[in-house]
This record gives sequence, C-alpha cells and structure tokens, in this order.
Amino acid sequence: IIPILLLSGNGLQVLRKNWQYDTPNWYKIPPVVIELCDYIMEDDANIEKSLACCFPLSLWVRQYESDLYMPFAWYGAENPELWAAMNKVDDQFIDLNLVSQLASEASYSYIVLPREENYIGSMETYGYREVYSLNKGAERDADQYNKEYVIYRLEGGENP
Repeated sequence: IIPILLLSGNGLQVLRKNWQYDTPNWYKIPPVVIELCDYIMEDDANIEKSLACCFPLSLWVRQYESDLYMPFAWYGAENPELWAAMNKVDDQFIDLNLVSQLASEASYSYIVLPREENYIGSMETYGYREVYSLNKGAERDADQYNKEYVIYRLEGGENP
C-alpha cells in the first residue's frame, strides 16, 4: 500500500528533491556572519583573532567559527562596559571614542558595527581602522542581518 500511495501521490518526486538538494548552510547562519568570520580568519594581519561584535551578529559567530575569541555570549558579557557602549538603547548616540578605548584596552583585534547608526567620535581615536564592509550598499531600513556592517581592525597589533 505504501508504494502505491507514494507513486500515486507524487511522493517519490518530493523525496527525490529532498535527497538531491544541496543545502549550502545547514545551520541557517546568516550570510553576513559567514562573510564576517571568513574575512577575519583569512586576514593575516593579526596573530590573535578576537572580535567584539554588535548584537545580533554576536549570537551567531560562535556557531560558525569557534576559533574566533569573543567577549560576548548568550548568557552574558566578559566586558559589560564594552557591550553597553556598542549596543545603543532607543535613540541614544554610540560614542565611538569610548568603544575604541574599551576595545583597545582589552586588545580586541576586530570590532564590528553597523554602518548607519547615530555615532559620535571616531574609531581611529584608539587605533582602529576600517578594513572591510559587509553587505556593502545595503538598504538603510533593512533587517538586522541585511544591514551594512563595518569591520574595524586594531592597528599596531600586526604580526612582527
């Protein structure tokens, strides 16, 4: 009875499609996180791969690249001052001078922030330089995973 039902109900076509489909991202990790992690892991400018990443990207990084050290996790932050400085509440400004100061004191090699936010100050104040853009040219009102993000690298931490 089962083979007859499968044949008459077009069940084999559905099963064949599921068996032959090549899923590029089994864990459903946002593509921006994959691009972010791949860029940092391939960058040979820093020995230590450490990243302070804004929410919600920070939730996915560990699932894709476990070799990348992060001060933030699902259950809390190792550096709560930096977490608070990077993640704005309502319409407040993000002080990039404070973010770069806290990140450089902790020697985080990379910082990732959205391109379009309310910022004051500069990441260059404490030695960070923009090195890469993720989702370049994305719409301003895009959802969190389709926004344009900027990767900043701490200069002076290069390999000798």
